[in-house]
Amino acid sequence: MEGRCQERDSSPVSGAGRGRLRLSLLCSLLFLLGSVLCSEEVKNPLPKPDRENRRVFSFSASLSDAQEVQLLRSRYGRGLYVETAVSIPLGIVMNWGAEEGEGGLEAFQRNVDNLFSQAKAQGVGLHLYFLTGASRALSGLRGAKVEDLRNCQWFNDNLLLAPSAWQREKSLDETIFATLSRYARKLRNHQEVKLRRAFRYLARKVRENPEPSFWLSGPGELELSFLRIEDAKTCQTFFADYSPFAVLEFRDWILHQGLYDDKRGPYAGQGWAEGGASFQGKRGLERFNQRFQRNFTSWRLRFGDWSLEDPWKRGDPHALAWDLSRPGIGMGEGGSVAGGFDPPRTMKKKGEDPFTDLWQLFREEMVTHYVADVVRWANEEGFPPERLFTHQIPTDYLFGTSPLFENGNAQNARFYSSASPLRSAVVPGAGVGVTCYDIHFPNVHARTSDHLFPALEKLNKKRALMEFNPEVLPRGMGVPMASVETILQPMRRAESVGISFYDFFLWKGDSEWAFKGNARQEALDLFFREVRQRPLGVGEASFLPPPVTLLRSSLSGEGVELSWSGRIWPDLPHLWSDWEEFGEFVLYRSENPDFLPSRENLLGTSGESRYVDKTAEPGKRYFYRVAARTKRKWRGEDASLEVHVPR
Repeated sequence: MEGRCQERDSSPVSGAGRGRLRLSLLCSLLFLLGSVLCSEEVKNPLPKPDRENRRVFSFSASLSDAQEVQLLRSRYGRGLYVETAVSIPLGIVMNWGAEEGEGGLEAFQRNVDNLFSQAKAQGVGLHLYFLTGASRALSGLRGAKVEDLRNCQWFNDNLLLAPSAWQREKSLDETIFATLSRYARKLRNHQEVKLRRAFRYLARKVRENPEPSFWLSGPGELELSFLRIEDAKTCQTFFADYSPFAVLEFRDWILHQGLYDDKRGPYAGQGWAEGGASFQGKRGLERFNQRFQRNFTSWRLRFGDWSLEDPWKRGDPHALAWDLSRPGIGMGEGGSVAGGFDPPRTMKKKGEDPFTDLWQLFREEMVTHYVADVVRWANEEGFPPERLFTHQIPTDYLFGTSPLFENGNAQNARFYSSASPLRSAVVPGAGVGVTCYDIHFPNVHARTSDHLFPALEKLNKKRALMEFNPEVLPRGMGVPMASVETILQPMRRAESVGISFYDFFLWKGDSEWAFKGNARQEALDLFFREVRQRPLGVGEASFLPPPVTLLRSSLSGEGVELSWSGRIWPDLPHLWSDWEEFGEFVLYRSENPDFLPSRENLLGTSGESRYVDKTAEPGKRYFYRVAARTKRKWRGEDASLEVHVPR
C-alpha cells in the first residue's frame, strides 16, 4: 500500500525462505515507522482560507488610480492566506439640525456606492476608516461648535486654541476639536443619529454585496486635542478637555449620579470604581476634600456651571454662542462659583497628586467611552462585528515608549495631551485596531512597534495595524532609508504576534511614507512571499493536499476522459498552481471497488486537472481514484469514481 509520505513499492512478498520473510518484516516495519514519522510532520490537509486564518494586506491608495490598484493586485493578490484591499478615509457628515427624519447622508451614501463599485470592478477588497468630525475631519461638526462653544474642547486656560493660532472661521474647520463628553447631549444625539444611519446603510451594503470583501474601522484616531503640544516635555502646560460638559461629566462619574446614576442612569455601572454615594452631598464633599487634599465648598462647577435639568434640544440658557473675535472665553464667563468643583489645571507626574491622577484616568475614560459607544451603535445597527475594528493611536507606546517606564512618567508628549492609550482601542464588539509608525531619526529608530507588539499579543481579540509604516523618514532631516532587512523585521514581529489586518500607509506619494519603488516595497515583497502560503497563527509547517473535488468522466474517441476542478477549493478562486507545494495529480485504477492505491494499480500522473485513460477496455467496469500530491510526494485524500465503459 502506498504511504502518504512518499511513493513506496507495495508488491506482495512471496517465497518461503526465512531470510526473505525476515527481510519482508523488516521492510514493513521500516515502512510503518516512516509513515508514523511522516504523519507527525504532516498531520492535516492544507486549511481552507477563511477569516480566521487569512491576513488582509490593505494599502492606503486611491481606487481612482486603476493602474496602481492593478499593480497592487498583481503583486499581492495571489496569496492563499493574504487578501488584498484598498484603505480609504471617509468622513461621515450630516448637517447640524438634520436629526429628524431619515435623510441627511445622501452624499455619504453616494460615496459608499461609488467606492463599492470601484473596488468590485477592480477585484480588490475595500477598507473604509470613518471620521466623525470630533478629532478628524473637523469641519463636519462646524454647526455644533458655532451654536455652543461648550461643544468644543477647551484647554485648561479656557481657550479653544493658542491665540497665536487663531484664524477666525478657519479655526472652526481645521483646528478646534469637538468635545467627546457624553454630557454634550445635543452634540452626542447628533453623532448617534448620524452614525447609526451610516452603520445601517453599510450593514445593508454588506448583506447585499458579497463582493468586494469589506472592512470598517473607526472612529479614526479619536483623541483629545494635541494642538498645543510641547514635544520636548512629558507633563504638558496646556491640555484638554475643560468644556463645562466634560467637567460636569467628570463630577458625576465620581459621584455616580446624573447619567452615571447606578440605578437610573444610561451609563449605570460605568462610573469611577471607588466613587459613588460616599462622596455625595455636603458630608461626601468633606470626605472627598480630605482624600484628595482639596478645599471645594460646593459640588457646583467653578466655571460655566450648568445642570442636566437645562433643556438641550432648544433654548439652552447656558449655551455660549460663537464669537469670531477671539479664540475662547474668559475664566469667569458662563457663570463662576467661588469654591466650586474644578479639575486640576496643572499637569503633574503620575503618583504626585491623586486628584491629578484621577483626572487623567477620566480623560482616558472619556476617549474610551466614546469609542465604545460608537462601536455599540454599529453592533446594534447590524454591522458585522467580525468586519469591524477600532482605529486608535496607542499613545502610551508611541515611538519606543511604554507605560512600564518610570511608573508611566516617561511616555511621549502625545500621550499626556491626547489621553488615547492602547486600552481605548479595546472595546466590546470590534477587533483591536491601532496605528503604528516607526520613525527613523538621524541616530535612532523610535519604534512604536517595540513595546506595542508584545502588548497586542496579550489581547485575546483580533488585532489590526491601521496606518502601519515600519520606516518613516522625518522630512528635512536627510536620513537615509534603512536596509531591507531592517525594515522587514517589524513586519515579521507583527506576524509573530498574530496581526490579521495590515493597512500599509501609504502606497504611493510622499517619500516620507511611500512604499512604492524603494526598500520599503522590497521588504514588503519579501514579507508577502513569507506569509502568502502560511495560515495565520501557524509557524513553519507542511500540509497534505486537500481532496480533489468535482471528479467526473466522459467518453471520447481516445478513451475515458477524467476531469476535476482546477481549484483547490471549489468555492474559492485559488488554483492548484497557486500553492507552491503542489506537485502533480496521481491516478489509480482497478476493477476491484475496495482496492487500495499502490504501484501496481498506478494509472499515471498529470500536471493538469484532466487525464485520458487510453487503456480502458470496452465492456469493463473501472474504479478510479485521483489525489493531489506535493513536490515531496505527500499524497492527499483520494476522490473516487466508478466508470462503466460500454462495448
